[in-house]
Amino acid sequence: MSIENSSKENIGGALRSSSLVMIQFVVLNLAGIAYIATAARFLSKYDMGLLLVASVIVNLFTTLFSLAFNYTASKYIADLLSGNRKDIAISLAKLIAILGLCCSLVSLGIGYLVTYLVLMPFSIPSMYTLLVTLDGAINSLLFFFYGILFGFFEFKKGVLAFSFASGSRYLLSMIAILLGYGVVDVLELWVLGDFLGLLLFIIFSKDIIISKSVFNKQVFSLLKDSIKFSFPLYISSIISYVYLYIDRYLILYNVGLSNYALYGTAITASLILMNLPQLITNALLPYFSYTLSENKSEFTLMVSSTIRIICTTLAPFLIALAMLSEPIMYIFAGPKYLDGWFIFFIVTLAIGITFPVASLTSALLALNKSNVVLYANIVSIIIGAIVTQVLYEFYGINGAAMGRALLFVVSFLFISSWFYLRERDAYNISFHIKTSLTSIFIFSPLILFDIFAIKLNIYMIIFLLVVSSLFYIYILTRYKLLNESDIQNLSLIFPDFIGNYVYKLLSRILKPKRVKQLPFNQNLRYIVPPSNMYIHVYIKTHMQ
Repeated sequence: MSIENSSKENIGGALRSSSLVMIQFVVLNLAGIAYIATAARFLSKYDMGLLLVASVIVNLFTTLFSLAFNYTASKYIADLLSGNRKDIAISLAKLIAILGLCCSLVSLGIGYLVTYLVLMPFSIPSMYTLLVTLDGAINSLLFFFYGILFGFFEFKKGVLAFSFASGSRYLLSMIAILLGYGVVDVLELWVLGDFLGLLLFIIFSKDIIISKSVFNKQVFSLLKDSIKFSFPLYISSIISYVYLYIDRYLILYNVGLSNYALYGTAITASLILMNLPQLITNALLPYFSYTLSENKSEFTLMVSSTIRIICTTLAPFLIALAMLSEPIMYIFAGPKYLDGWFIFFIVTLAIGITFPVASLTSALLALNKSNVVLYANIVSIIIGAIVTQVLYEFYGINGAAMGRALLFVVSFLFISSWFYLRERDAYNISFHIKTSLTSIFIFSPLILFDIFAIKLNIYMIIFLLVVSSLFYIYILTRYKLLNESDIQNLSLIFPDFIGNYVYKLLSRILKPKRVKQLPFNQNLRYIVPPSNMYIHVYIKTHMQ
C-alpha cells in the first residue's frame, strides 16, 4: 500500500469516527425533544417547570465539576500516544479518572448547597434537590471518561456509552410519564439511566483502569500541566453556560415554576436550532484551517462562499420555521403551550438572521482569534441580561424572549464587526442584509395570518409554504445569488459520490454564474473534522 493510500485510509477512518460525534449529537437532541414533548402533554405546568429547571441545574454541574476535561483528557492522552508513550498515557488516564471521581464527590457537597440555594425560593422537597445533585454528580464524572476514551481513539465506545446514558434516561423518563408517575420518580430514572451509562464507561475503560501503572513525578507533572491547559477552557465553558441559560434563571425568579414551564418549553423547542450554528462551526473549522495554511486568498474566498451559502440556504430555512412557529409549538408541546409561539418565533428568527456567525466563528478559530468569540459572549451576556430584565417588566415572558434573541444579535454584531473591519473581503454585509430581508418578506405570509387571528388548516399552511419556497427558489435563480464556486464548496459537505451528483443537480437547477476563482483543491474532501476536544470550548454537545 502506497503512503498516499495509507494516509487517505487513516483519514477516512478518522472522518468516520469523528462523524459519530455528530450523529450522537443529533440523535440525543431528537431523543431529548421527544421526551420534552411527552412531558409537556402529560405533566402539569408546575411539574414540567420542575423538570426543566432540573435540566438547567444538571448542566450547571457538568460545567462546574467536569473542569472541561472532556477536551483536555483527549488532547493529552492522544499526544502521549502519538509519541509512543502508551504506558505514561495509561497512568495519566488513571490519574484523570481519580481526579474525576474526586470532583464528582466534591460536587455532592458543594453541588447540593448550590442546588438548594437556587431552589430555595420555591419550597422544593429535599428529595428533589438530592436527586438533582446526584444526577449532576454522575454527569460530571461521565465527561472525564468521555475524554479518556476519545484520547485513546475509542470513538465508538465513547459515543455508545454517552448515548446509552442519555438515551436510557430519556426512554425511562418517557415510560414513567406515560404511566402516570411523578417528577421525583422521573428524576430517580434520570439517576438510574446515567448510572447505567457510567457503568458502561467503566466497562469500556477497564483495561485502562485495572492495568499496572506507575504514578511517578512525570505523570503528576503532566496532570498539573493538563489542569493549567484546561483552566481557560473551563472559564470559557462557564461563560458559555451563562450565555446559554441566563435568561432562564431570570424568568424562573420572576414568574415562578408554572409560568417558567411555558418559556422553558418554547426555548427547548428551538434548542436544536440554537445548536445548528455550533454544528456548522465544527464542520467548517478543519476546512478553513487547512485552506488558511495553504493559501490566504483561497481562505478568504472560501469564507465568503460559505457565508453566501448560509445566507441563501440555511438562514432562509430557519426564517421559514420561525414563521411557522404556532403550528410547530402545537405539534411539539400541544395546546397547553401554544401561547409560547412568540417565544419560539423571536428566538428562531434571531438565529436565522445571525446564522452567518457559524462561518465567521470558524474563520476566527482558524485565525487563532478565539478571544474575539469569548469577548463577544461576555458583552452579549452583560447587555442581554440588562435588556432581558427591562423588557420583562414591560412585556412579560415575551419580553424575556426578545432579550434572549438580543443575546444572539449582540454576539453576532460584535463578531461580524470585527470581521468586517479586519477581513472585509471575506464578509459581504450587504449580501447578508439583502438575503435576510428577502427571506423575511417571502415567508412572512405564513405568520401574518396568526398575527391577525386568522386560523388556517394544515392544507392551506402547506400550500403557502410550497408557494413561498418556489418563489424563493425563483429569486435565487433569477438573480444568480450563488456562483459556481459556491456550488462546488457546498458539494464538499457530502461524500464524493453524492457530492458530485449534488454539484451537477444544483448547477443545472440554479444555473450559477461563472466567476474567476482559484483552482479547486480536491484534498479538501479528505480533511479530518476536529475531534471533540478541538471544537470551540463554549460548545456543549450534551442536551439535558
